[in-house]
Amino acid sequence: HHAMLDAAAKACDVSASQRWLSKLLHAGFAVDTRAMTSYLDAFAKVGDHANAAVWFKTLVVRGVVPDRETFNTMMNAAAKAASLRTAEDWFQKMLAHQIRPDASTYEILVHAAAKAEDPCAARRWFSVLV
Repeated sequence: HHAMLDAAAKACDVSASQRWLSKLLHAGFAVDTRAMTSYLDAFAKVGDHANAAVWFKTLVVRGVVPDRETFNTMMNAAAKAASLRTAEDWFQKMLAHQIRPDASTYEILVHAAAKAEDPCAARRWFSVLV
């Protein structure tokens, strides 16, 4: 089931991802961090930050612990929705969870700033990256 969820997410197929997540939950499987991130990635790829945020909360309440990839995925969802502020909020949440950002994290923030047409923020995040 996890592999099917991952494949659906990579194909940007949100409805198939939802079906596979439901199957996992109804079959009593624990949803791990990898599955959570794959599921959220389906929303991120189509720029649906709102649903990604709802499911992030839902899965955390169920006990799934987010990792760097999970937070990067949430920042990417915000970036695709051209919401720099939201991407930066997720960055702060990542830090609050004591998760260290990586180069991908900063690349996503540069992308979010570019999508939001904020060159000052893009330069600021790029300077942290290099």
